[in-house]
Amino acid sequence: MRVLATVLLACGCKESATVPVGASASAGAIASAGAIAIAPAGKTATALAGSEWCSEGTVALSEDVCVALPEGAIGKSVPLLIYLHGIIPPKPPQPQKSKVLGIVAAAAKKHGFVALLPRGIRGIGPPAYVDWYAWPTSGGAYKKHAAGMVTNWLELRANLESRLDYRFSRVWLAGSSNGAYFLSILALRGDISVDAFAALSGGARVGTARPDATKSPFLVAYGSYDSTKTDGKGLAAYLKSAGWPVTEREHRVDHGAKAEYLDDMVETFKRALE
Repeated sequence: MRVLATVLLACGCKESATVPVGASASAGAIASAGAIAIAPAGKTATALAGSEWCSEGTVALSEDVCVALPEGAIGKSVPLLIYLHGIIPPKPPQPQKSKVLGIVAAAAKKHGFVALLPRGIRGIGPPAYVDWYAWPTSGGAYKKHAAGMVTNWLELRANLESRLDYRFSRVWLAGSSNGAYFLSILALRGDISVDAFAALSGGARVGTARPDATKSPFLVAYGSYDSTKTDGKGLAAYLKSAGWPVTEREHRVDHGAKAEYLDDMVETFKRALE
């Protein structure tokens, strides 16, 4: 990961505003500016005009990573949510993408957290959706890609803290649908350590939890009209039997990302981590 040195904000005009390292600024102003461009140390960054992946309400950190910001001044201690989407079609129209990014961005503003929204990769999706953007849930794909993805997320966290002057008080990992299944594997295998997990509209027990896995608070939420809720129920039951601090919730919704899940997540995590 290149060292984040200069942050430029592209607003669609000829000149870009530069945010010096450690500078304080309005998160709302950054969110409305359009995109963040990253340059190696000692070089000038070229402002990004935007990203195909990022939609309104988010800021492009790269072609494959968006950030959603809360209202208020940078420097305030806030949680960081790393959110893993469900499967996304490879080409527009992509209503699934617009929906999930919009829901997470609105929740970040409402509840006062920063959300990191990486994009999955193509070629590893479930049957009939192999070429869609997805997360590695099969054995071979997980072995090949999971460790690098986790390393990238943690580097992004460190860079955001250092260069945007955020000090994240907690790190939460949440995912919906395909993202929830990937998250549950990461958690049970102990391949990521965060302050809390949320498997939303998806997730399942895959094997047995490793003894050294971090037993952070875990929200398992699913919809009454979601065909995958059996998987979520099974995951919650297993986590409870294995001694994890689990909150299980059922909402009157169907499959996919929902604002109700994120409202529930924030309340659950704050209560569990007090």
